[in-house]
Amino acid sequence: METNPQPVTTAGLQRTTRAALPWALTLFVLSGACALVYEVVWFKLFSQMWGSSALAMASVVACFLGGLGLGSWLGGNWAARAKSPLMAYALCELAIALLAVLLPAEMRLLSRASAPFTSSLSEQPALLYAARLALNFVLLAPPCILMGATLPLLVEYFGRAQRSLGVSIAWVYAANTLGAALGAASAGFMLLPTLGLSATNRLAAVINVAVFGLAVICSRKQPAGPAARDAAKAPVATPETAPTRGAAPFLVAACFTGAASLCLQIVWSRQAALLLGGSTYTYSMVVAVFLAGIACGSLAARGLLALGMPTARVLVLGAALVVVATAVGQSQLSALARAAGEVRAMRASAFSNAAISGLACAGLEFFAAFGMGLFFPALIAERAGGAHNVGRLVAWNTLGSLLGAAVTGLFVFPRLGVHTAVRAAMLVYLVAPWILPRPRANRDQGAGARPDMARAPGANMRVVASLVGLSALALVWRPKDSLATNLGLYWYGAADVLTTQRPFKQLFFKEGASANILVLEHDDGPRPPNAGWIPSRRLSLRANGKIDASNSIDMATQLAVSYLPRVLRPDAKDVFLIG
Repeated sequence: METNPQPVTTAGLQRTTRAALPWALTLFVLSGACALVYEVVWFKLFSQMWGSSALAMASVVACFLGGLGLGSWLGGNWAARAKSPLMAYALCELAIALLAVLLPAEMRLLSRASAPFTSSLSEQPALLYAARLALNFVLLAPPCILMGATLPLLVEYFGRAQRSLGVSIAWVYAANTLGAALGAASAGFMLLPTLGLSATNRLAAVINVAVFGLAVICSRKQPAGPAARDAAKAPVATPETAPTRGAAPFLVAACFTGAASLCLQIVWSRQAALLLGGSTYTYSMVVAVFLAGIACGSLAARGLLALGMPTARVLVLGAALVVVATAVGQSQLSALARAAGEVRAMRASAFSNAAISGLACAGLEFFAAFGMGLFFPALIAERAGGAHNVGRLVAWNTLGSLLGAAVTGLFVFPRLGVHTAVRAAMLVYLVAPWILPRPRANRDQGAGARPDMARAPGANMRVVASLVGLSALALVWRPKDSLATNLGLYWYGAADVLTTQRPFKQLFFKEGASANILVLEHDDGPRPPNAGWIPSRRLSLRANGKIDASNSIDMATQLAVSYLPRVLRPDAKDVFLIG
């Protein structure tokens, strides 16, 4: 009996594609993890090539983020025309793996070839920075552009499988960010200490190749041929078919909130160094908790949009949460510092150190990052227009992140201080919802949408959120006492410092580009008999809380270090000591 083949309908295509969605999400988790592992490894490799100065590392950050932004822009254009976005994504993953394996050898060749040229610029720092920036971009741009292109490709794939652009964006953004959080934590705490740089780089490349293979398998499960492509392009009441809104306000909001989010991340990194110590483990945990918060917020955005909450309402809720949670975290800095000092002895093992560091970072930044995870997917969904506009918004958001990282570290911290950076970032999130056009009726309703949640929100919610945010901002408008977090309680213990060494007299305090410097005069009471030499005016210099020089206990070490050059060269007339 002969049967007629059934045409591929849009609904059938969506059911087939949805069957592969769990696999696709798994792939993007692995892809995000590899990207953060590469970031950590490549930063360390470039520090061996150029040194670890702030400007040298800033050039690496600029190229990494710039490549991601350019890739998002190009990937958005590519995704809309791709016959199989998942296959295009697979090819990107394979190319990233190949370029990652080649990168160390390329760096060695470029370092040897550029050494005569860069050494001649040692007396011209501006030209040297520009040269390093250009050389870094040559190496980092190809893999980073491909990494940036993967997000709009996956958004396009998910958009063809679901009726809600907002829901699909939230899924992809959450999966990618969750993977990035896992990659940051595993790279800092496990992979690099265990495997080293080269093996960790190769392991990430192997995972990329595995992602390529699985993505190819998933793409082959989709229907093929002109009928399937026509069904994928057929109107199904998705956001892609709705008229798009003016781009400028959304691009401005994406850029400025990207700058504010990176500004806050850098602030939290500096404050975590005061709470936990300035180790690689601390920085890795700051990044991991930051990304985990964004991932959880994106999952929550997915649930709210699937229930039918208007995208504008989710956007305003996310912005308000960023402001309020940031204010709460800042108000708890002294309590977190004391708690870290109380459990100092418990940080001896790697597991307990990771747990304590994670809890401290969560109290400082998790819920604010959760609000960022609500805000950005809702911003993209409110803009609408498909993968092309997703790529543009991600590109502008990445550009803002690049500017935020550069301005915060090189200008805001040394000249205006950490507290000013926090207030500026909070103000950006307060203003962001008002930059956007008047909210419209929700288009991103899921299957279980509630009719009472489908109405377009008016300005009332923005007014209420702004008032709540302004109240939170007022609570932290005045800076806290610098002694509260700069006493190094994580190193000396809360009981010892707070009970035996008070009172302190602050003589000097400065927030520099890379550390806080505090000079204190200690009043320890009358000198006990036979206690040895104790100055009548005891001074100490602290860098991020830890005493690095003093005129009492540290004198033995300081004098010994100064005597060492005389032992090696007894006829020296002058000795220059760098502490």
